[in-house]
Amino acid sequence: MAVERLPAIWSGQAADAASGALVSATKELETDSAIFTAAGKLLASVADSLRSAHQEHTALQQYLLDLQHRADALPPNAATSPAAADLANQSREAVADAAKLLTEVRTEDEETANKLTSVSAGPLGPIAFLSAVSGDQRKPIEEILREYQVTPDRNGMVTFPEGAMGWIAEQLGLEPQEMTAGEAELLSELGPMGIKDAYDIYSTAKESGETAFGGQGERDGHADAYRHAYWNAMLTQRFGPEWTENYTTAHERLGGENQNAATVEAMDLYNNEVGRRIAMENPDASPEELGRKVEEAVRGGELLVHNHDSQLTYSDQTPLGQTGLGTGPRDLGGHDPTPHDDTSSTGYNPTPGESRPHYDGSY
Repeated sequence: MAVERLPAIWSGQAADAASGALVSATKELETDSAIFTAAGKLLASVADSLRSAHQEHTALQQYLLDLQHRADALPPNAATSPAAADLANQSREAVADAAKLLTEVRTEDEETANKLTSVSAGPLGPIAFLSAVSGDQRKPIEEILREYQVTPDRNGMVTFPEGAMGWIAEQLGLEPQEMTAGEAELLSELGPMGIKDAYDIYSTAKESGETAFGGQGERDGHADAYRHAYWNAMLTQRFGPEWTENYTTAHERLGGENQNAATVEAMDLYNNEVGRRIAMENPDASPEELGRKVEEAVRGGELLVHNHDSQLTYSDQTPLGQTGLGTGPRDLGGHDPTPHDDTSSTGYNPTPGESRPHYDGSY
C-alpha cells in the first residue's frame, strides 16, 4: 500500500529509489513469511511421520514380546519342532521390519535436515528451500536443451547498415555492425530512428547487466541471464513481442566457428523468452520496474545459468559467484524458422554478449 501511495505524494529519482527499496523490503518479508510457513508445514509433516513410526515401533515391540512368550511356553524338547522354527521365522521378519522402519526414519530425518540447512546455504538458499519443500514444477533441463535450439542463418553474416541507410545511421552516432542476414532484414523495417532505439535498448541492457548482482556471472551466469531477459523485455515494450521474437531469434542463428555451445544457445533462447513474458505481464512498467521484475525472476529461479561444471541449471540452483562457462558440443539439430524465410520466428530468442566465443556481440 505504501508503494502504491508514494507516487501521489512524492516523485522524481528519490521517490523511485524509495519505491524500489520498499518493494525489495516487501519482497524480503514475503519470502521470510513463505519460508517460515513452509518450514512449519515441513516440521508438522515430520512430526506426523514420527508419531506414525512410533506407533509402528510399539506394535513391533509388542509383537516380539508375544513371540518371546510363545517361545518360553514351548516344551524343552521342542527346540527343533516345526512350531519353534515358525516362531524363529516370525521373529526374523519382525526384526527386519524394525530395521527397515529405523532406516526410513533416519532417511527422512536427513532429508529434513538438508532442506532446513539450505535456508542458510547462500543468497539463493531460501528460494532453493521453498522449491525443495513445494516440489519443482519447472521444465526439465534436458527438455530445454532439446527444444531451445535454432539452425544457423542460411544467408550467413552481413554488415548493417550500409549505403544510404549506413550514412543516416552514422549521423545518428551509430556504427555498422556484423550480424546475421535475418537480423539486418528485420532492422531495416524499423527505419533510422527505430534502429537507433534498438541500439539504445541493447546499450541500456548491457550497462545494467554489468552491475546486476554485483557483476557476478557476466558470462553465462546470473548477470548474463539478467541482461538477456532485460534486453528482450525492453525490446518487447518498444517493438512488440512478435517483432522481438523474430529479431532476437535471428540474432541467435550464428553458424560455423561463431555458433554457440548448445547449452549457451538454450540458455539465451530460454532467458529471452522469459524476458518477453515479463514485458507482456507488465505492459505499463517503466524500464526501472522491468529491471526489478527481471531481477526477481533471476532470484526466483525462473532463468537459466551455468554451474561451475558448465552444466545448465535454473538460476536458484547455482549460488551467486559460483557459475561457470558454457562449453561442449555446438549442434543439437536445431529448429528452422517458420513459415517462410530466415526472418520468421521459432518462438525462441538469443542474446548478444560476451558468451559468444568469436562473434563479439557488440550489438
